[in-house]
Amino acid sequence: MREEDGAEMLQRIHNLPFLFAFLLIATPALLFSGGAFYLSGGWKSKPKAETFSPGITIAGVDISGLTFTEAEAKLNSFLQTRAGGSLQVTIDGKSFPVLLKDINVKYDVPGSLLEARKASEERSGIWGMWKRWRGTAPSPELPLRVTFNREKLTDMITEIAKNVDRPAVPATAKVSETKITIVPEVEGYKVDVPQTVSAIDDELQRQSRHLRVPLVVEKDIPKITKETVKDI
Repeated sequence: MREEDGAEMLQRIHNLPFLFAFLLIATPALLFSGGAFYLSGGWKSKPKAETFSPGITIAGVDISGLTFTEAEAKLNSFLQTRAGGSLQVTIDGKSFPVLLKDINVKYDVPGSLLEARKASEERSGIWGMWKRWRGTAPSPELPLRVTFNREKLTDMITEIAKNVDRPAVPATAKVSETKITIVPEVEGYKVDVPQTVSAIDDELQRQSRHLRVPLVVEKDIPKITKETVKDI
């Protein structure tokens, strides 16, 4: 062996501790960077989901494990049971029907499924697992996309309100020869038409109350109560 070769080998042996130290520091960093790059989806585009991931629902209809075509058929079958039906607006045990055809309700099933597919893809695989763990994944419970004649519905709720609005009745005192009788006040209420229309919109999307929606009301509190009458 030449003297130069021996010196070079000794130099390599001398550098081994430095090499080991470098690998100990660099390997975790490389693994972390690679894992982050994988989770971000940067290494390749995210694949399209062939079926909807577990737990995906639209208006309460479970479409998990179904293909787009199968889910479309299931949703259409569900909505067919409501075709020609009515939505019931309720208050104090009374019910007022609103025919769906009268307000021109239309459901966008393909559009709803596209939104569901997007949510399904974001909740799937390692990337979806990461999002769910962080709490940033989209909800698996999706609404139906729906349109209706809001102006017509507003007019119908306004007419219903005329029949159910109840003005407050103040407390009164009846004086007889021997005593004073106090008649307590009665709370009233007034239908909040815009809020009721919003509640109906939500029900048409969610179908969570079997198309029964309580009227949204504002309390009408009488200014004169039995307590104020006592003080007179």
